Amino acid sequence: MEKIHHSVADWELEENHAYFLDNEQFLSGPTSLCCPAVNREVTLRYVYLKPALGLNIPEGMVDIYKLFTTFHLTWEFYFRQQTPLVHRGNQNGYVITFSDNTRKATIRQYVNGIETSLGTIEYTNFSSYWWQGFRIEWYGYLSAYFEPILRIRISQRLSGEWVVQGFVDDAANAFAESGVNRVGFALYGQLESRRVWTDDTSVYRKKET
Repeated sequence: MEKIHHSVADWELEENHAYFLDNEQFLSGPTSLCCPAVNREVTLRYVYLKPALGLNIPEGMVDIYKLFTTFHLTWEFYFRQQTPLVHRGNQNGYVITFSDNTRKATIRQYVNGIETSLGTIEYTNFSSYWWQGFRIEWYGYLSAYFEPILRIRISQRLSGEWVVQGFVDDAANAFAESGVNRVGFALYGQLESRRVWTDDTSVYRKKET
């Protein structure tokens, strides 16, 4: 895998976005990325790797760290997104929804806005105000019948090691041959007591052979 990103400056945020760099809550200083509340309502803002660095990542891996102020919060991760625009990702691409309440990650595929549920992966939960590390991988895989499929695997950082929590397969392997496969995630903000911080995000792309 080729590491292609490790800087907040390389992320493209949703137009008219609301976010701030927090110099009080972070995993690695001096800051982390956080989304504030707007008019005390739930706020979602979307962040994608800039096209110059990651316009086409059909197979890759992302390490990302999240901190929650409380349970019952969710966040989303996007890959193989087909649009050059920064958006929620539920038109053409894959979406993983992490629910800190159920301790499950739900993986969905979207083609022309039509949703296909691929399954869920249960992961380890922590108390609030504890940084959680997630590793998300998506790559081509041969099925038991030697057919090319997409495997999506989620790991968590536990006791200093990456521990696989589970995987799901998608026989459709959508957008594998596309020239646009973007990577992104959602920032979440509500009240000051209900926020999710993001830090130490690294993106890797599988080298072409």
